Amino acid sequence: MSELAVGSLAGLAANSYVIDVASGSSLDLSNGATLPAGSVLQVVSTTKTDTFSASVASGASTAITDLSVAITPTATTSKILVMTNLNLSGSHSPGIIAGFLIKRDATTVGNGVGSASRTALHSAFNGDTGSSGGAIAQLSGSFLDSPATTSAITYAIEIVNLDGATETMYVNRSRLDNDDVTRARGASTITVMEIAG
Repeated sequence: MSELAVGSLAGLAANSYVIDVASGSSLDLSNGATLPAGSVLQVVSTTKTDTFSASVASGASTAITDLSVAITPTATTSKILVMTNLNLSGSHSPGIIAGFLIKRDATTVGNGVGSASRTALHSAFNGDTGSSGGAIAQLSGSFLDSPATTSAITYAIEIVNLDGATETMYVNRSRLDNDDVTRARGASTITVMEIAG
């Protein structure tokens, strides 16, 4: 196998440096080469297509089974961009009063600031999802985290019941979920990207 070792590359004009990698080949940067800040270094995603339900006390939260993603940053200076999309309903009629948290391992990240009795969350929904119980609320969010580690970390979503009583909360399905074409089933996703710092 041939090997070309180059100390530096010089172009004729600024930003004219191009390395052409042949089709079917790859560029290996594992020997210490770095990409500029803001470059995407890796992407990991989990999509939950089945349904989930849990009885959640007022003001409490619960993790969603199989809606988490693990990533190992390559540098302590890296940022992790977390993007989420959640389909949610609950037993409260005619709507839901709920929200969600983003967890990095056991640490909550990306929350707003709570005040007095107000709950600090990443995103929340308080509204009518239909008196028929056939609608699903869509909550989404994103957060640029700075974990400052090269150890494996896990990001997960926890749903929070903001109602004044214990409620059954549902993911990827409507409250009634009877066998009818007007009832929907959704998919929820969490995606993380390592961004060079």
